[in-house]
Amino acid sequence: MPYAQGIEAKEGAATMNRTNEPVSAIAISPWSETAEGGVARNARLFLCLAVLVLGRLALPRVMAEDSFTIAILPDVQQETSGTRFKDRLTWLVNNRDALNLKIMLQVGDMMNFHLDAHYQHQSEGLKVLDAAKFPYATCIGNHDTAAVREDSGSAAPGNVNQNLRNTTKYNTYFPTTRYQILAGTYEANKIDNAYHTFTAGGLNWLVINLELWARTGAVAWAKTVVAKHPNHNVIFLTHAHLNGDSTIQQNNGGYGDNSPQYVFDQAMKPYANVRLVFCGHVGSHGYREDTGTGGNKIYQFLQCYHDNVNNPTRLLTIDTKNGTMKTWVYVPSTGETKNDGSSRTITGIQWVQPAAPPPPPPPATPAAPTGLKATPVSSSRIDLAWNDVSGNESGFKIERKTGTGGSWAQIATAGANATGYSDTGLASNTLYVYRVRANNPAGDSPYSNEASATTGNKAPTVALTAPANGAAFTAPASVTLTATASDSDGSVTKVEFFSGATKLGEDTSSPYSLTWNDVAVGSYTLSAKATDNHGAVTVSAAASIVVKAAPPPVGNGNGLGGEYYQGMFATPKFYRVDPTIGFDWGTGSPDASMSGDHFSVFWSGQIQAQYSETYTFTTLSDDGVQLWIDGQKIVDHWTDHSPTENSGTATLVAGKKHHIMLNYYEREGGATVKLYWASPSTPRQIVPQSQLYTAPLRIPENPAGTVQGLNYAYCTGIWNALPDFGALAPVKSGTVSDFNLGVRTQNDYFGIRYTGFIDVPYDGMYAFYTNSDDGSRLYLGDRLVVDNDGLHGLQEKSGALGLKAGKHAVTVEYFEQTGSEALSVSWAGPSFAKQLIPVGRLLRVVPANGDGLVGTYFNNENLTGSSVTRIDPTIDFDWGTGSPAGGIDADTFSVRWTGYLVPPASGTYTFTARTDDGVRLWVNGVPVLDNWTMHAVADTSGALSLNAGQKYAIKMEYFEGPVHAVAQLYWTGPGIARQIVPQKHLYTK
Repeated sequence: MPYAQGIEAKEGAATMNRTNEPVSAIAISPWSETAEGGVARNARLFLCLAVLVLGRLALPRVMAEDSFTIAILPDVQQETSGTRFKDRLTWLVNNRDALNLKIMLQVGDMMNFHLDAHYQHQSEGLKVLDAAKFPYATCIGNHDTAAVREDSGSAAPGNVNQNLRNTTKYNTYFPTTRYQILAGTYEANKIDNAYHTFTAGGLNWLVINLELWARTGAVAWAKTVVAKHPNHNVIFLTHAHLNGDSTIQQNNGGYGDNSPQYVFDQAMKPYANVRLVFCGHVGSHGYREDTGTGGNKIYQFLQCYHDNVNNPTRLLTIDTKNGTMKTWVYVPSTGETKNDGSSRTITGIQWVQPAAPPPPPPPATPAAPTGLKATPVSSSRIDLAWNDVSGNESGFKIERKTGTGGSWAQIATAGANATGYSDTGLASNTLYVYRVRANNPAGDSPYSNEASATTGNKAPTVALTAPANGAAFTAPASVTLTATASDSDGSVTKVEFFSGATKLGEDTSSPYSLTWNDVAVGSYTLSAKATDNHGAVTVSAAASIVVKAAPPPVGNGNGLGGEYYQGMFATPKFYRVDPTIGFDWGTGSPDASMSGDHFSVFWSGQIQAQYSETYTFTTLSDDGVQLWIDGQKIVDHWTDHSPTENSGTATLVAGKKHHIMLNYYEREGGATVKLYWASPSTPRQIVPQSQLYTAPLRIPENPAGTVQGLNYAYCTGIWNALPDFGALAPVKSGTVSDFNLGVRTQNDYFGIRYTGFIDVPYDGMYAFYTNSDDGSRLYLGDRLVVDNDGLHGLQEKSGALGLKAGKHAVTVEYFEQTGSEALSVSWAGPSFAKQLIPVGRLLRVVPANGDGLVGTYFNNENLTGSSVTRIDPTIDFDWGTGSPAGGIDADTFSVRWTGYLVPPASGTYTFTARTDDGVRLWVNGVPVLDNWTMHAVADTSGALSLNAGQKYAIKMEYFEGPVHAVAQLYWTGPGIARQIVPQKHLYTK
């Protein structure tokens, strides 16, 4: 026929069994034998398929193991796009158990055009079966070859027969490795002609997928495969076989090789094990039975619908026990069955049975065991071991005699493949001799070699009686271990006590005990080991104990200081100490003096952890909340909101008091604020009062002689962060009324350090703010309170500190690189809201005008006896070999200087005494220098922190031995290079 007719000559789709009612299930009628089958059977199989589209069967699988199902897919070339191909395969996987599905067969024309996109689409679909390890076999249709074009189903140019055999794309997308039960192929690495084997229903099955209009060589190969598997039920899967009228096709389509009739006559009919043929290509459905040369029935099915909506799957259920076969066609996408004659029940089928197993060979007498060994295990047990070299024994006979002259007697048997035996209940210290032989129904083997062993001494018994398993102690623990031990055939010589593998000690007499002292925190496994007079040992059962750390001490805190404001920290109302932060005021207020809305609270103080751990802090608030630990903000939810939890973490040190601050405001409605903590050793709880402390207030310096204003030092330079002003030489210095930038001589590249005192009016918590462009810092004494350093635009940062009323040393440092310059310094306190620090609260110490120190000179080295007293403006003497004063010798004298020292700035000062010989120095009663030895001229240095304007008691003692005499006192400090301590900072009173 013309090639175009050979490619497709197929009937239209048949009608489906559809009604207006939704299809909820498909009921398969009970199977029954026909009279023609010659066998009356009562077996029935009810298979109810409850189907939603692509759904699983609603009922569990009811098939017996001798019933199973094969799924046969028709030509699916119209499913090379969309999801219908993948969906029908998904349905098979979902209903695999319910139908006992064993394999899926596809009759060819999986593709429509010779186009990679079609191959790719169908390959992706088959991955559903690959993933489920669901076996399948496919055969090649004309649309699965280069015989069709890539853009249509028309014939491709060239030799049509050669194109028909060009299956490179098919084998690329569907390599032999994808076929899970593949057993062999006609051509290496090509699936065109292949066979697959599986077992189902207790029988062997073989599927041959044969190419379209097969070549003679392929047919000959198929004949060989069928002939080599006489005990398999053979299923042929080929694209073209039946016509639409159920006759076998008589031609090769005009471009194939051999006709289906030729294939049937050569490879199917002559073989008694051929049972089924499945095909597609033409027509819609067909069925045919033929009788093979061996009298076997060959059942042949055609299905080829080419229906874009209802392209059904054939389901073939085989009952190997009852010799029946039920087939129907089913549409998974709609849940419908074909009502066109495709469904049928076939009975009286003679399936090919498996080959009978060969009879077992007659048994032979087993070989004798070898390598018999006897090993004493205890005073009453000997273990035997031998080599089983026979492999066909039914068991072993074990014989024993006592001593070398005793009589043999069988004492036990052992099963096949045994290689040992334990002989128990023996007398202690006795020689036993053994032999073993194997046996089976054919008889006994020769004996093995003889093996002997002597039972040993009975080991003692021991039990650890204390401490009890699971006992707990507190470190440093004292643990008393006790044990009982006895020996039935001797005596106990010692009992040793162990922690793990470490020996703790031993006791040689009953009652056995040991005290283990200073046991550290940890878990320990204790045991006792008894040794008897023959050296036998026994270890007791172990007891596990734990030594825990002493519980950390609970604090004695009094709570946090709370500053309550009406409005957003606008109008101070009162200050009180709150034991905890665990408030739910509802629509009420914290105090009768305040309204229930529009108020704020600032809590501050210290928090003390019981464990060195990371703590999670959680606030529950309505409305805004902020939380700082040691100056680090860990919670920030400064907005109106309903009761909400917010969390942050901080690492705390056990016993250390960490600074804590919490801001809270209430807008309207309910008012709630609670503070929780938790750690690995602390359950979540409101932070208890015992761990909260009001912050100790800083003690003011309260210098004498203060006036309004501040000192400043002005420097120039290029910096990215605040410089060390103490190491810089100021361009100029002087006094200002407040923290203003009016003293600058240029707008860029400068820095200013302000020093003085701030007059704090009340005891309480104060917040300080610097708003600057660029960086700034604020110190109270040597405590950094606000850190706003770095290059940045105008920004404000703050910090807080508890202060006692009085004059506190304050330092503000500022630098400007380029651009705008700005600096403002504000504060807020217990009774006032945030404001610029008033000029009247800023003070400086008037210039120093000291008169020196009182020097008392002694005419010996030990500061005793008669003396000469005078006022020395400074300590700056190099007497050489001369006398320091009238009435004092040039050698072996000593001096004590006393008075007061007033530092010009707050910070760390280093004092250096350059002396020959010994020197000692105290400042404010604190030893700073001590080199009370005889030595040549040398420097002795020490440092301590001092506050500006505060008078400190100072005392320096010196002695001179022989020859040269030098006594000089230098200092360095904030903004001060090394110099003799000036007179203006030294006072006699």
